[in-house]
Amino acid sequence: MVRALLSPQSPPDCEYRGPDDAATLDPDVLARLKLEYERDCYKQAETKVRNRLRQLQVRVSSLHEFRPIWHRRRFHR
Repeated sequence: MVRALLSPQSPPDCEYRGPDDAATLDPDVLARLKLEYERDCYKQAETKVRNRLRQLQVRVSSLHEFRPIWHRRRFHR
């Protein structure tokens, strides 16, 4: 599971793909829709990255806790 957490994540796909009738929308409304969509998308992507980092930190700290003392000391010299 730690290897999966260490593998690179693909960048979020936050490109706005408007509705079929986007050409009939007011340009200001369309711009606001696009910004809102992208903001929400990047916010969700950040949440996923933070959760993944938190999981990784828990896994690594739990691995470190259960190592024998002699093994821990070897890396701290």
